Amino acid sequence: MQLAGMDKKTIGLKIRKKRLQLGLVQKDIADAIGVKASYITRIENGDANFTIDKLFDISKVLKIPEYELLSEKPLILFEEKDPILSFNQPEADYVAIPQFKNAESLKPEYDLSEEVPIDYVPIHKSMLPGDYNKDPLRIVAVSVKNALMQPTITDGSILWIDRMDTKPSEDQIYVFLLPNSSITIKRLIKMDRHFCIIGIDQSNGHPHPGNLNERFPMVLECKESEGKPWPIRGRVIWIMNRQLERRKKPRK
Repeated sequence: MQLAGMDKKTIGLKIRKKRLQLGLVQKDIADAIGVKASYITRIENGDANFTIDKLFDISKVLKIPEYELLSEKPLILFEEKDPILSFNQPEADYVAIPQFKNAESLKPEYDLSEEVPIDYVPIHKSMLPGDYNKDPLRIVAVSVKNALMQPTITDGSILWIDRMDTKPSEDQIYVFLLPNSSITIKRLIKMDRHFCIIGIDQSNGHPHPGNLNERFPMVLECKESEGKPWPIRGRVIWIMNRQLERRKKPRK
């Protein structure tokens, strides 16, 4: 399928910029996707026609999401459904949020002001509390591995977390500090004055990857006590799940 109505020069400039950032030469991309280096030169100069499949091949070599070459606008994603691409909102409606390697950064002993973010990711202002800008690290993003909340959260997800929203509220997703000092991300199922029951979204229980003896649902002590850190480290306010690659059906 040939791309139509696209700004080829803008796409070419994005490819060149990312290639240079990775320290690649045009021949590296050409060899990886099975074309001549002169063809990559023409693409970067905005002079060549190319198919969507060829563009996606290039994005894999550059190790970037496929959508990134098509628009500078960020993804607006979902709640428990397939992602929706939205590229028609002004960039001024978004805020850049620091992204840290994983949720372990939210442990009590970590000082995020001394941590170096691995990236900055956008979030729409409508998702943020009104006073979020009083603390530049109130809202952070983290990557997820070994997710146990499919289909709500899958491996490779990015979660935006309000670190100051730590008051328990049933059916919300929080970052929890477990008794063994590990971190997990779970939905709060039930709470009373002193205890919280947290669980996964999957119907069958799975062991937590950090400790095979721990199973969910789990009961946590959720009450203020001197010298003991509060188990809720922040509420998940936005989820961007990694889009699973689907095999292309062979054309008949």
